[in-house]
Amino acid sequence: MGKLSAPANINYPERGAAVQQYKWKAVDSSGVSRSGVYSAASEFEAAAFVRSNYGYLTLLQAEKPASARVKKQGLFKFSKTKNGLSDEEKTVFFSQLALMLNSGLPLLKSLSVLAERLPPKTAQLCLGIERDLKKGTSFAGCIKNRQEVWGALPAAVAEAGENGGILCEMLEELAEYYKLQVQMKRFLKNISLYPLFLFSASLATAVLFIVQVLPLFKDLYASMNAQLPPYLKLLFAVQEFLAANMPAACVLLSVVLVIAAARRRWLLELVFKIPFFKAQKELYLEIRFNKVLALLLHGGIPLPQAAQIAGSALGDAGLCRRAEVFAADVLRGVNPAEAALKAKPLFGSLSAEFIGVGAETGRLPEMLMRAAEILQYRFDDTLKNLKTVLEPLLLTVAAGVVSAVILAVAAPMFSLSGALPGF
Repeated sequence: MGKLSAPANINYPERGAAVQQYKWKAVDSSGVSRSGVYSAASEFEAAAFVRSNYGYLTLLQAEKPASARVKKQGLFKFSKTKNGLSDEEKTVFFSQLALMLNSGLPLLKSLSVLAERLPPKTAQLCLGIERDLKKGTSFAGCIKNRQEVWGALPAAVAEAGENGGILCEMLEELAEYYKLQVQMKRFLKNISLYPLFLFSASLATAVLFIVQVLPLFKDLYASMNAQLPPYLKLLFAVQEFLAANMPAACVLLSVVLVIAAARRRWLLELVFKIPFFKAQKELYLEIRFNKVLALLLHGGIPLPQAAQIAGSALGDAGLCRRAEVFAADVLRGVNPAEAALKAKPLFGSLSAEFIGVGAETGRLPEMLMRAAEILQYRFDDTLKNLKTVLEPLLLTVAAGVVSAVILAVAAPMFSLSGALPGF
């Protein structure tokens, strides 16, 4: 079928609103399959049109233009540069802006005050938003025009707050979300510091032993004409190489560290293929998704649209596709709890149960946030237990390696002492 036009009982998008084309397929009451393309301001509106005119919706897919794809790639690349705002900077900006608005200051005046108090990078953004507001752009539009700096989530939350007349409340919720993200990242860094310190200390001790202590044993065994085992000859060869090429070895180590830093995403992907770490990553992303979804629903955004926005905020392509599947199922009229169970690993069994309760009671945002809190406790306990087990394990491994090296170096001495005649 060709492109369809909306019937009289369907409202057209407002002039100036962003219009998107949606490919759809449906089955009517007689079992006949139909398909077409419909232009709408949102996926929710397109789905409502198809269901009301053509029966059971089986497919609804947005047609993304080439410019949108380029913009998405640019967003990912730009977010890794120094111009993007960190979660800490977003927390400070949104919390202080919400505080000023709650105190009765107008939006323009609040941005002017923030431009004088915040660091230069954020202050420039405040001045830019202030200029756009004076030209008649909405606050959400100002954020969306700088989406490469703010990301997709703040624009959606600000738009929901403006449409619902609860901008201050939504900004407070957004600041709280970024604050929790900062706390979680700080917790993960603290968990990783001890293993990293222990590994670095062990490596430095091993290099010091090889460079400074091992030559003493080498001279001793040479003066005694001792027969050296192959593994000890290998250690002496490594010592000779390091002694003769220490600057080159340092340069080589620096190159390896630089390459590892440049390929850290690839290395992390290898780590997250391990079942335990893969499960913890999925749990962490599920917590983030539930929090973002609850935030968007609280602002009045429909569930399918909120699920797509929350999925794009995860930064994981696989789970983003799961979020789109979940949104499509909800648009087709599937019960949210059943759609959540089909969207694993985006939702676990606990989240699906809370979604079912929230859908039945009309308190879906509260139930999603409650599920995120429970999963957060579980995630934190798992990491704390891992740290408790990992610390003595790493100490045991380090002590075992050092002991093995010392015994290997001293073994010929034991053999020579046993061959001495007794008196």
